[in-house]
Amino acid sequence: MAAGIVVLFVIVFVVVIVTASSNAATKQKAERLTKLAAIAAHLGGQHDTSGKAWGTALGPKSTLEFATRGSGSSSENWTHIEVDVPKAYPLAIHVRRQTRSDQQVIARGDMVDVLIGEQVFDDAFLVEAAPADVVRALIDPEVRALLTAHKEVDLETFDRPDGTRCIKLGFRGWEEELEKIKGPLAVMAKLGARVREAYANADAALEQAAPGDPYRPVVDAQPARDAQAVRESEVGRVKAVRDKRAADAHAVMVGVLVLIGLVTAIGLAASLR
Repeated sequence: MAAGIVVLFVIVFVVVIVTASSNAATKQKAERLTKLAAIAAHLGGQHDTSGKAWGTALGPKSTLEFATRGSGSSSENWTHIEVDVPKAYPLAIHVRRQTRSDQQVIARGDMVDVLIGEQVFDDAFLVEAAPADVVRALIDPEVRALLTAHKEVDLETFDRPDGTRCIKLGFRGWEEELEKIKGPLAVMAKLGARVREAYANADAALEQAAPGDPYRPVVDAQPARDAQAVRESEVGRVKAVRDKRAADAHAVMVGVLVLIGLVTAIGLAASLR
């Protein structure tokens, strides 16, 4: 009898805990969707139930996502802000905080690091990006301040499967409050909108008046065309060094797995003797 009462008590206790947890999760999700709706309204667009809001009220299409990186016990909440940019312009941006080993990799030529020109920022962040002249114009004080405000943060270009391109900011944690996310949304929207301008300004700085009639000077666009070829080469180099590092890391992983397999096989064979 006493054992039955204990079992019943345990069952009731578990049901209460599970129900309370479920109700709390449901309430939390409802509150998050309410905040997501406010962000969608600020963007002049829509939102879904998975944690995304998007719109074009700030200029180029901007998308905010409450994302999860990793899986299981190692999963982390991250806020992502994507802004669409023209794919016609060669552009590769991969920015993150520096690690201790980066300088050695850069010295070997296996990593690109563009110096923006602000010592504190250059010391803190790796800017693996191209073309350098355009990237320096894009990563302006506002973008640098946005990146510096977060301990765990990255900024990258992505070519989507549908053929569009975006620049994506990611920082650790879900920022659900509209007033706190307005600033990052505005900075990212301006960043996306300035890609064409950055290219135009870089080309204009290279154009020069060609020799000829002093009263009717003709602009020589050849320097800008030459610079474009150099920019495409820079973007190709960034992609090449990143692909090489990924391939090297994969090869190391395969080697480690093979070694573990060999050690395990040798140990098993020895135990069967």
